Amino acid sequence: MNPLFHAHCPQRGYLTKLCDHSYCSILSVAELRRSPDQVVAPFTHSHAAYEFLLPLAPMPIILQGTDVYFGRPGMVYPVQSGVRHGQALEQCDVANISLEVSPNFMVQRLREKGLDGAQFGPVFAVSERLRRFLLLFQEEFHGRRDEADLRCLAALVISELIECGCRPQPRPAQAEEQSADTLGAMEEFIYLHYTQPLTIDGLSAQCGMQRNHFITAFKRRFGETPYARIVRLRLAKAKVLLRGTDDTVRRISALCGFPSSTAFANAFRKDTGRTPGEFRDMQPYERV
Repeated sequence: MNPLFHAHCPQRGYLTKLCDHSYCSILSVAELRRSPDQVVAPFTHSHAAYEFLLPLAPMPIILQGTDVYFGRPGMVYPVQSGVRHGQALEQCDVANISLEVSPNFMVQRLREKGLDGAQFGPVFAVSERLRRFLLLFQEEFHGRRDEADLRCLAALVISELIECGCRPQPRPAQAEEQSADTLGAMEEFIYLHYTQPLTIDGLSAQCGMQRNHFITAFKRRFGETPYARIVRLRLAKAKVLLRGTDDTVRRISALCGFPSSTAFANAFRKDTGRTPGEFRDMQPYERV
């Protein structure tokens, strides 16, 4: 059995029933197929391997410790060796690629690139080179399965992960910045700052749009208003903290960015039909 096999997911049958699996001694790749009839239950775990999650369809909630993300296609969500992580809610009909990298090889490759001890950023974009190297690795595994070739291709995949995730990306020229995707940049800003005291007026001014135009354009693009997106992210983080920590409801309210514990309780009941305390008393998936 490949030593990286069980790092993908602690649930029995996940790889054998739901995934296409390819691997060599330094890299394991599990591609989760969309299946509306198969449910992946909530879990958290930790392991020595470096993990990278590439959503192929929107993933409701990914967690690392107490950090919460809504996984987006085209992005990579890295997990440092030894960090507890998993998914916060039951999921089905999702698709993603999970990469597990040998910790010894990763440390060696970082050192060779002059990045000894470097940390991966919380999220970065999938590059075209990464897509190409990963596809070649999977094709080799399901074709000739030459171990030496697989290891060479795996090394290219890992090197590209390092280049995209550890090296600071050059900022575009000012003219390019001005023509960048304004709404996409604002969505990214919300993902990174949703626990802070954001206002719709402030966000629309940052975009250079009138308030109503900003709300309409954001909803047309992403399927919900910016306020709904902010609240959804805050509630997702709150659910993780309620189930995974012993923090008080008041503290969780503050950590998630709600203006008051009353506003938190009202939003939580509207979303779940329960108070935060009732939700906490339900069977937790696992203590962080």
